[in-house]
Amino acid sequence: MSAFNSGLPNQPDKVVPPPTPANLTTIVVVGPGSFVPRASTKWMRVTLLGGGGGGGALGSAWSGNASGGQAGQPMSMWMLKTQSAYAYQVGQAGVAGAAGGPISGTAGGNTTFGSLTAYGGLPGTAQGSGANSYEPRGQSCCYGQGGVGGGGFATGYGAGGGGAVSSNAPGGNGSGGLLIIEEY
Repeated sequence: MSAFNSGLPNQPDKVVPPPTPANLTTIVVVGPGSFVPRASTKWMRVTLLGGGGGGGALGSAWSGNASGGQAGQPMSMWMLKTQSAYAYQVGQAGVAGAAGGPISGTAGGNTTFGSLTAYGGLPGTAQGSGANSYEPRGQSCCYGQGGVGGGGFATGYGAGGGGAVSSNAPGGNGSGGLLIIEEY
């Protein structure tokens, strides 16, 4: 550190680490609910992740690949506690397209907390005959692994399902969303 910057509060030797949360809640059960913060909580750091999209399927006369589903949107925000309870919704996994398609998967569900929304991943789509431009692997994210091409299911949270890679094959399901609440 130079003498010019010596003693300033924003220097590395003056940095204070962030506090440890007084309470940590992780919610992975898909569906609605209500979160009641502790009475002593002043701030919350809320991490949301939408559900992953389902992979696309192929019909019996189709060749090429169907695309995998996209991962859900991640979001992390600091919030001042202003309510005694917060409504939330953990987004559902996108459902894969069924064999015998071509059928696209469904989108993953949105995850919400109060006025915050993390959007679900887009679905994988079916592919036309002879085209091989679609990526069959489901999209991975920070909390989950995308399903492999060939209809593999996503694992973890918020990842996309794999798309079909052979005729008359189904796609893979995405994985559900996630909600983490740190209370300070």
